[in-house]
Formats: sequence, C-alpha cells, structure tokens
Amino acid sequence: MNTKSKRKSKIKSNVDVYRRFAEVYDDISADSHSLNMVDYTLRIFRKFRLKPKTGLDLCCGTGSAAIALAELGFSITGVDKSKHMLRYARQKAKSSGLTKLNPNFVNDSLPQLKQTSKESFERYDFVTCFFDSLNYMLTEKELSLAFRAVSDRLRPGGLFIFDLNSAEALKKVWGEDVFGNAFDDSAWITKGVYFARAKMATVRLIMFVRKGSTEIWRRFEESHTEKAYHIIDVKRFLKLAGLIPVASYCCLTFAKAKERDHRICFVARKPE
Repeated sequence: MNTKSKRKSKIKSNVDVYRRFAEVYDDISADSHSLNMVDYTLRIFRKFRLKPKTGLDLCCGTGSAAIALAELGFSITGVDKSKHMLRYARQKAKSSGLTKLNPNFVNDSLPQLKQTSKESFERYDFVTCFFDSLNYMLTEKELSLAFRAVSDRLRPGGLFIFDLNSAEALKKVWGEDVFGNAFDDSAWITKGVYFARAKMATVRLIMFVRKGSTEIWRRFEESHTEKAYHIIDVKRFLKLAGLIPVASYCCLTFAKAKERDHRICFVARKPE
C-alpha cells in the first residue's frame, strides 16, 4: 500500500473515534486542556469587553468545559458527535447538581451543525471549540463550512474562541513522540505518523482498561487524524464565513501566535 492509500485509510478511521476512549477520557485527564481553556476564555472576555450570557461549546466531549461554564452562570449548549462522550457528559452534569437544561447536551457534528437546538438557528453570545477539535476538519472545505456554521449561530458582536494544533505540533508531537502512562485501572500508549505534504498526522491509541477488582484487562485501539492549517489561511476562512479575526495567540497566553507555536488560539468576532 502506498503512502497516499495509507493516508486515505487512516482518514476514514476518524468516523468511529471516541467510541471506547470515552470510558477513560476523564480518568487519564484528557479533559485537562479544555478545563484550562475555561479560565483563559474568561480572560479573553475581559480583554475584549464581552459580557456574555449564552454560549455554544462545540465538540464538548465529556462536557468538562461546558459544565464548568454552566457552573459560572452561563447558559450553555454542548454539542458533540459522539453519543458515548455525551452519555458521560450528562452523567457528570447530573452529579454536579446542574439541571437538564443547563448545560444542554446535543448530539450533532461539524462541519454543518444541523440540529444544534430545537430552534434550528438559535444564536449565542459566544462559541467555543477546544482541544484542537477543528483540526479534525480534514479539508479546507470542511473547515470553511464549520466556520460558516459558527457564524450562523453567533449573535452580532459575539466571539468565537478556538484552538488548533499547528503543523509543527503534528510533526513534532504527533509524528515523532511516543506517549504513555499507567493508572490503577487503565494504561495507554500512543504513536503517530506525520504526512508532511498534506500537513496531516494520524495517531494510534492503544488502551488497556480494567473494570472492578478483576485481573481481566480489555484492550482496544483507536486512530485519530488531524490536519494543520497556516494562520493566514485560518483567518482567510474566517473572513469568508463572515467573521472578523481579531486575534491569534500562542495558546493560554496573549503573545502573538507564530507558526512554530504548537497550539494556537484564535479569536473571531461576528460583525454588529
């Protein structure tokens, strides 16, 4: 199988990602970055003098960030493609004492967001998409459609806040490093490959999970594929979607983003 064929087969694997990973996602602190983004988002609100009330958290996963935002008093809708991730999100929200309506979790997916709410085009004061979720848009068309969907759901003056892995991150972290860790009831290891011409990387995740006090461990694998985009192209796609790119930062800071930064946070505004 040539490199191009291998890449196509890996890209298809994105269809079923998170089906089993949802079981251990929080246990291995995979939600930690999204939680860190909550405080950072509040700082961005203050910087751009936004006082929002309602928010849409795209690709919310197990709901950690959406729940944290709801606990801060925002009315939040969390959206994710994975029903498995959303099951854990709803359980966590219930355990936190939050109502079924806030946060409201909806099964939907980018790039077009057909069923975000009962009101097809409910609009929000802000939209977030954390933990390089938009890198899963593997073509420029998909990313552009995702930005258009966000634009349609933002109120005039509202902010869109999201972070992306850079090509440098996909090359150096996904493509070269091997990661792993072990806990009492789970262990995992990842290994990736980087496709320089396409600026894409695929990582293979191998997990071992034990339930209860038995000595029986279950093994499963998932593959995740991401594509990197240049800063200038992201801003261009935002403009084409009717959004004004107002800032790009080295993520979790307010330093101007550079292509060599591993994670870049973008802030865009819907024109008033």
